[in-house]
Amino acid sequence: MKEPWWTPGAIRFSREQVWWLISNLDTIRKGDWPNEHRETGYAGGKNKSHSHSAYYEKSIQISAELLQRIEKSWPDSALLMLSVAYGDIRQVMANGERQDIGRIQRRINSALAYISGRKRKSRSYYDFKRRKRGHE
Repeated sequence: MKEPWWTPGAIRFSREQVWWLISNLDTIRKGDWPNEHRETGYAGGKNKSHSHSAYYEKSIQISAELLQRIEKSWPDSALLMLSVAYGDIRQVMANGERQDIGRIQRRINSALAYISGRKRKSRSYYDFKRRKRGHE
């Protein structure tokens, strides 16, 4: 199965893209963009485009937006980031937070839902979660 990869221009902050962006956040924050994993190993080509901005500008803009969204959904976004970094460690998190695994998963899902989407949410994370709970 091919690993997901997006160009900076294709980022719309879908749930899958947010997960991928968090997993590559160290690279993106530095102004670099993760390489596409190609089977051929050939990365060159004649299709060069010229941009009116620095090569690192879009990466930094995307990482800044992602970090703003993460900050607004803290501390649940910390659980999301730990899940991205370490895989399924919900039981460890549940023990540390003294909550059941289902509650931890809901917190991770809420953070991911809040961070995802084309535009940043205008309401607070607290209001977002309260409204979401009211519709369940």
